[in-house]
Amino acid sequence: MYPICRMIRVALYQWRKPKLATLTEECVASMRAYPSDCDLNRHINNGRYLTLMDIGRGQLFIGQRMVRSFMGSGLNVVATSAHILFRRSIPLWGRFELHTRIAGIYERFLLIEQRFTYRGKTAAQAYVKIAFVNQSGIVLTEVASNQLGLNLPDTVWPPLPAAAAGMETIDAAILTKLGSSSEIQG
Repeated sequence: MYPICRMIRVALYQWRKPKLATLTEECVASMRAYPSDCDLNRHINNGRYLTLMDIGRGQLFIGQRMVRSFMGSGLNVVATSAHILFRRSIPLWGRFELHTRIAGIYERFLLIEQRFTYRGKTAAQAYVKIAFVNQSGIVLTEVASNQLGLNLPDTVWPPLPAAAAGMETIDAAILTKLGSSSEIQG
């Protein structure tokens, strides 16, 4: 089940804080691993990490004050791919933090870096590509930025981090195998 109460708590917490000072400033959500997050090994289930990452991205958009811009715009944000590396377990009842920030802005997507820390050490690190979409498909980042009135840089920024460098190749291979190509609006 989707952790709606946790999502509301994180959203209200971030809404009360001032707008994030810079585009790359990170949001930090403090959480605890509940039984509903864990598998039979009594640690957070790999699928639950992805769900918790949704909450972190929502917190980031609230912190950047992007939520109002989306209302009535006809645009949505969707995850197009996620690449995650698990380093250590977060046990049942363990307190952890989820750090979320925009790591890059590209022609067709934003790259979001998300990192789970437990006892001061990285437990998992992920890169999630998100795209702006409308009923016709993916909208170029620059077009979406202008439509939403966001202050995103006009240029590609920065080069893909080394940990995410293979994402484009992997994503292209998957799309080729699926025989799918998204329409890009520009």
